[in-house]
This record gives sequence, structure tokens and C-alpha cells, in this order.
Amino acid sequence: MSLDKTILGTDGRPEEQVCIGLENFGQLMQLVDKDDYLLKRLSDYYADAEFQNAELDDLVKELLVVRDKGRNNESFLSCIDSFVALAERAKRRQLPIVAIAD
Repeated sequence: MSLDKTILGTDGRPEEQVCIGLENFGQLMQLVDKDDYLLKRLSDYYADAEFQNAELDDLVKELLVVRDKGRNNESFLSCIDSFVALAERAKRRQLPIVAIAD
């Protein structure tokens, strides 16, 4: 089971996605600061969440701070880097990111 962050196509189906497994999700939630209000939307592994395009710059900032805190775990770093890249692509396309509990 994973938490999929995705850019949805016009048909409502995922076009691009990044999956966070339970272990990386646990580390992410441990590293989220009280001020990381966007990442806190992901706190329920079994619930969907959405990040509007206007929020993606702030989301990337939060992800980079968390990435710096978790720099000793290659799997985690790869996961965060993929999430940041997805956010950058969504920003360019002016689309939101939807987190889908799978």
C-alpha cells in the first residue's frame, strides 16, 4: 500500500505520480515541523489530500526543509526528490497535486 501523489489528466486519471511507501511516510511525518501546514495534510495515510497550484511553491519549500533533516536515508531522499520534481512539473502545467490513498 502506498500514498500516491499525482497530477491528474483531463480524464481524471493519474498522468504522473510519485508513491510514498509506509516507511518513508513515517519518516516524513516524524520530520514535519509544526509550521509545515501543507505537509500536515498528508498526516492521515489513508485519506486523500490536495495541493492547489498556488500552494506548490510553499510545498516545495517545506519538502526541501524536510529533505535536509532526513539526509541520511537514501530511499527517503529519493522519495522527497521525486515529490519535489512532481510539484515542479505541476507548477509548470498550472495543475494541482492530488494525494490519493491507495
